[in-house]
Amino acid sequence: MGGDVSVANYGYINTPLAIPIFAQSIGGNGGDGGSGHSSWAGLDNGKGGKGGYGSAAGKVTVNNEGNLTSALQGGFGIFAQSVGGGGGAAGATAGLTALGASGGDAAPGDVTTVTNSGYIEVSGASSIGIYAQSVGGGGGTGGLAVGEVSVGGSGGSGGSGANVYVSNSGHIYTGGSCTSYDETNGECTAASSQASTFDSNGGAFGIMAQSVGGGGGLGGMGLSASFGTGPSLAFGGSGGDGGAGGDVSVINTGTLWTIEPNSAGLLAQSVGGGGGSGGGAVAVSVSFGAAFGGSGAEGGDGGSGSQGGVVGVNCGSTESIS
Repeated sequence: MGGDVSVANYGYINTPLAIPIFAQSIGGNGGDGGSGHSSWAGLDNGKGGKGGYGSAAGKVTVNNEGNLTSALQGGFGIFAQSVGGGGGAAGATAGLTALGASGGDAAPGDVTTVTNSGYIEVSGASSIGIYAQSVGGGGGTGGLAVGEVSVGGSGGSGGSGANVYVSNSGHIYTGGSCTSYDETNGECTAASSQASTFDSNGGAFGIMAQSVGGGGGLGGMGLSASFGTGPSLAFGGSGGDGGAGGDVSVINTGTLWTIEPNSAGLLAQSVGGGGGSGGGAVAVSVSFGAAFGGSGAEGGDGGSGSQGGVVGVNCGSTESIS
């Protein structure tokens, strides 16, 4: 599993072409299951191995009371992220009767907390002052099944995103440079950006806080073929359910300046993971096929999508310069 990560800065960090503070915890992905095969002439059933479970991520905590500056295009002043490990894919199965194994369930992300009372300036285009995110891993894919009677494996469940907390009482400038700073009032009085209103891609957020649930794994496909008098039956596996998004809280009592045009001061969102697609099914018989609706095959159900969490924003001062 990913361990806890904690960063505290009280000094000055200047990284012209890099990210001043990068804090991340990532859980390991589950291993893929092995394939299983049995003799077509025998009565044995094939069975592939299940996908391994993803490993959980640790907590990520960042506290900045110093000065952070960077000119990296698309960069960050603070990047803080906790990512749960994804589930492993199930192995394929082949036999007279083939039962597909399940994909591994994913692990959740953990709590991400960022506190800033210092100064952050990221002058590159499409840059972000504080990026805080918790992400659940994606579920593993269900196993393929091949036999006269075959059932695809179910997809694994997506991991949940955890809560995200951001508190800013400092000063954040993104997408350009502060060219005149009032030390008395602690404010930027003049700023410049290389991007114009017409050629800017935007995206220079002061704060972006997200909790994202992982998507469910795809259901395994069922393939069936019969060349004698026996029927051929195929069933697709069900898709895995998506993971829930966690709660997101942003408190800003400081200053956010998005100097680049077409940019927002703050984005806070919680997104539930989507359900996995059901597995397809194909059945072929040279003599006859016992079928559902005359097809001999039935696709798997899609997984359920999950809900996002509660988002709360308490914002003092933001300014976007066009």
